[in-house]
Amino acid sequence: MSTHADGRSGSGRRGRFALALLLLCAWIPSAGAEDAAQEYELKAAFLLNFARLVEWPDSAFESPAAPIRIAVFGDDPFRGALDRVLEGQKVADRPLESIRVHAADEARRCHVVFVPRSETERFGALRKALGGAQVLLVGETKNLAERGAAINFYREGGRLRFEINRSVAERAQLKVSSRLLRLARIVDEG
Repeated sequence: MSTHADGRSGSGRRGRFALALLLLCAWIPSAGAEDAAQEYELKAAFLLNFARLVEWPDSAFESPAAPIRIAVFGDDPFRGALDRVLEGQKVADRPLESIRVHAADEARRCHVVFVPRSETERFGALRKALGGAQVLLVGETKNLAERGAAINFYREGGRLRFEINRSVAERAQLKVSSRLLRLARIVDEG
């Protein structure tokens, strides 16, 4: 059975919650530089909901009970926010696990990999190391979706938004919920 992260695996209420939270977050003004902690708490909530609204093939997991691993690549700007948001959460009966990876080849065992601004220079090597892995790459640097991230955060009018590169997600064999696609700006590789 595929992991249906949008609530189709018997948890419709969870899917509606994820959508409601994403809608709420999409309209909350992002924090200024003086309060980066709030910005990363919001991004952690987005990462949780991306995991709920993306479907991985069974082959992306070692076993039916294997966790969905959400990783931060390199320097961690979340300062514990990601761990707090994911604690005790499940998606399609799979626990969520927050980990840190520092080498590109370590990211192959993850399902979602967040690439902070500080690691943008290493993005190309990470993308190459992942090859055809079933990994959702999420960034926060201008034009990163055009360069191969499936999802990228950006600011618009002082608000936190996200864009999706559907081609990248499809090549990774990931199915992005139509509900998530409706909330995103769709981009193509440049």
